[in-house]
Amino acid sequence: MPSLSKLGNGPKITISENVLGSSIIITAIGNDGFENVGIVLTLPSAGTYNIRYNLGIQISTDGTFDNTWIKGRLYDIGADSVIPGSLKYLHSLEQVVATGDLFPRQAEIDVFYTTTEATTVDLQIDWHNLSTNTGAIAANDTSYGYVKFS
Repeated sequence: MPSLSKLGNGPKITISENVLGSSIIITAIGNDGFENVGIVLTLPSAGTYNIRYNLGIQISTDGTFDNTWIKGRLYDIGADSVIPGSLKYLHSLEQVVATGDLFPRQAEIDVFYTTTEATTVDLQIDWHNLSTNTGAIAANDTSYGYVKFS
């Protein structure tokens, strides 16, 4: 069995974990109209990261509707580009006949990303629906962060 002193020569791992401070209301955008929602993560230096957003997504209905969905992706603000592999369907509902019902769901975006410099990552949301429903990213069910390998 190796001694603990020899284990210190391996790669360094840095962890950052955050919890959303307050819920964010999202509205219907539609037609691939991604918008930043302000859940920002700073990657402090060049390196390879495992970025994870664990999101509590809620849809509240105000009546009958068909085909509503929420997509999310991660956007590298410094590089002005979408992080490859980060596009996910976060929530969807079809043919609901209800008023005032809340449909919660947990969804995760989990991706490895290598950057050549410090940068900022933002969660972008595209909500498509055919009614006037409301949605939220719930603070008490949302965390985000990274593990950096160096």
